[in-house]
Amino acid sequence: MRSRDDIAKIVDKVLTSLVPASASNPMIASREVTPGWSSLMHIEIFFALEEEFDVRFDEDSMAFAESRDDLVDTVFSALQ
Repeated sequence: MRSRDDIAKIVDKVLTSLVPASASNPMIASREVTPGWSSLMHIEIFFALEEEFDVRFDEDSMAFAESRDDLVDTVFSALQ
């Protein structure tokens, strides 16, 4: 099983590759403050995370994940 830190590193990699504005500090990235993290990009982030971790997320998980930390928590929960 992957640790929370391992998951966070991968989430950061996905975020910075898809939302370049998050590269300066991915730990504080969120839909609210990060330019380029649009609704469409939000879906692309989840598709990339599904591929990376070989999991599937339901609509509620995607709707309520508004920040990098939420993404880490969502992936961690999906892997349990």
